[in-house]
Amino acid sequence: MYNILDTLYDTPNYRAKDKQKAIIYHTVSTRPGLTRKKLAEQLALRGSTVSNLVQQLLDAGLLREGELRTNGRQGRPQISLHPNFNRFVSIALYFVSMELKGALLNAGHEVVAEYSVSLSKRTDHAQLTQRIVEVINHLYDQSPPGAEVLGCGITFPGYVDTHQQRWLFAARWPNLRNFSVRNLEHHIALPLVCRRSLDAELEFLLSTHPQYRTGATLLVHWGYGIGSSFAYQGEIIQPAAGGFGEIGHVDLCHSPENLECICGRRGCVETEAALWAILPKLKETLDELPEAEDAFAQAFVARNLTDHPVVTHAVAAFTRAMTTLYTLLAPDRMILYGPFLNSDALFKRVQNGIFAELPAMFSNLFTVERIETGFTGDLYGATVEFFRDAYRKHLVAD
Repeated sequence: MYNILDTLYDTPNYRAKDKQKAIIYHTVSTRPGLTRKKLAEQLALRGSTVSNLVQQLLDAGLLREGELRTNGRQGRPQISLHPNFNRFVSIALYFVSMELKGALLNAGHEVVAEYSVSLSKRTDHAQLTQRIVEVINHLYDQSPPGAEVLGCGITFPGYVDTHQQRWLFAARWPNLRNFSVRNLEHHIALPLVCRRSLDAELEFLLSTHPQYRTGATLLVHWGYGIGSSFAYQGEIIQPAAGGFGEIGHVDLCHSPENLECICGRRGCVETEAALWAILPKLKETLDELPEAEDAFAQAFVARNLTDHPVVTHAVAAFTRAMTTLYTLLAPDRMILYGPFLNSDALFKRVQNGIFAELPAMFSNLFTVERIETGFTGDLYGATVEFFRDAYRKHLVAD
């Protein structure tokens, strides 16, 4: 479980006993098996205060009691305490290759159930609505006994208007432009929110890595498409236009071919480096290369394609785009991920290339890091607000 409570009760608007109740819950959540006596000792609280607040947490179903514990001496046996993460659950929907995937998550961000359906490049609004309803209903029926289903968070690739809750554009599905999540409210009796996938992934990283909440953090995905998400002092920049830092659709290539991008313009970075653009070129000399990012990542490393001329050209274009992003945004850290970057040699080439293209004075001002392909931070980032709101309500002390 990552800590979504660390900023929940950090303002003067909350009472001391509210903070104490949240601290007790978080302590038991991260160290299950503690007794009331141990909690009082470790948190330097009165035993009566701990007993009262623990009872409130038990009554609310947020904690449960375990086995009796005794140290073999005289005295009252102590009862261990454990979190009941299944008290709250949320549904996360996200896209992987040509599939719509769903996961039912509990408050410990453990996956309780999963379900997926296939899409095609011809999928339209009505068909996607039908698929979303199918996945949500299936997962809702898998809820643990006594669980409260808080809502459903949907993360979309491409451009997303979070203010109007609308999916503006994605490379794979031309028939899904301007898909409105609000139209789903007639079919789903749950709160619904949508976010851009990269923003949800960065939200998760900010929650799990406190150091990322200082200064500026840039997350970049290099796969089927190329995009980024940016946060300053822990706040993600989310303009209504749908995407901040969409470097993949900027003309930085100056290619004599002036290739047409799937966004409709020409010369975009994606035409030189995105998987959708270079996969056909690779298949001219190679066969059996999958389009799905996870499968492509494995094939890319297994077949040692880092020195293929098409890849070399793509690395140059991607590196140039990254130096442009750094020049514009000046992040303290640049975090990269995607199927190409699973290769240690290729990541090192990109990392060295970024620093080589920038003036030497910048080399000590930021870091270039990576995370592994298969990262599912969007799954957690899509639902964090549901859990945070539930805790904000239920951790207020009586």
